[in-house]
Amino acid sequence: MDRTIMNKAFGAKHEFLSVTEAPCVRHRDSSTSAEGVHKRGEMQQIATANPKRILNRIADCGTCQLRAQQNRKLNGDVLDQLVAFKKHHSRHWAGEQLLEQGSTTPTLFTLFSGIAVNYYTLKTGERQLISVLTPGSLVGLETMLGASATCSTHALTDLTCCRFDTSRFRDVMMIPELAHEIIRIQSAQTQLITLRRAAIGASDAVRSLAHFILDLHRRMLRANMARETEFRLPLTMQQLGEALGITPVHVHRVARQLKQQNILSIEGRRVSIYDMAALTRVAAIDVADLNDLDNALL
Repeated sequence: MDRTIMNKAFGAKHEFLSVTEAPCVRHRDSSTSAEGVHKRGEMQQIATANPKRILNRIADCGTCQLRAQQNRKLNGDVLDQLVAFKKHHSRHWAGEQLLEQGSTTPTLFTLFSGIAVNYYTLKTGERQLISVLTPGSLVGLETMLGASATCSTHALTDLTCCRFDTSRFRDVMMIPELAHEIIRIQSAQTQLITLRRAAIGASDAVRSLAHFILDLHRRMLRANMARETEFRLPLTMQQLGEALGITPVHVHRVARQLKQQNILSIEGRRVSIYDMAALTRVAAIDVADLNDLDNALL
């Protein structure tokens, strides 16, 4: 469906709505096998938002597909408080800014579907891609604590968010179970950024790219946005270079080196992992630490 027509049909780019079924990913797969059909179904559970399947009805937090995937169960009273805390669902197009760096406007939301990125812009204008956000990521907590937004957050793909009533934040933080969930998610995100910054600062470009691809693949796989050995890279080569602190030309050179070693290939936006064990070795990742982070983030 043409985006211009969709804008006319749905109104403004930023629209409040509710999701009653999982968004659908735009994914091409020529496989006609039963396994291929099953895999396509899996990838359609949590992915980029498809407005044609979004209905304007109140989303039922009690049957939230994302929380069910994450195996996060809440008792009745706490669930009622969560329902009251959630204000609405919002839809955003790829490229739209969700939060401006330096903003002091209280803002709090979690990513429900799609992919977003955090950028930090220096006063001189240079920009660094700080982190990639997948479903379940929390955005805006610092603005709820009296600070300004550290980074700007942008939609990398079409996406949807669960937005919360900021006027109820203090009351929510008095509920131990919900306060624990908020702190857990924010802590895991901080740990993930620390690992990524360490990989960039203490490693060469090959190890840094391997670390980035392995981390992103694991998180997208947990969100049913990837297959066991392949996924669609949501970043351009320019953005990937910004995330790694190298030029796009160097990204191509490093990717070619990993392909020659039969570890992985990046063809257009498709990443294929040929040797997961070798990729893990090159990335020098402690799998146990990643599993702990996966469990915390999801």
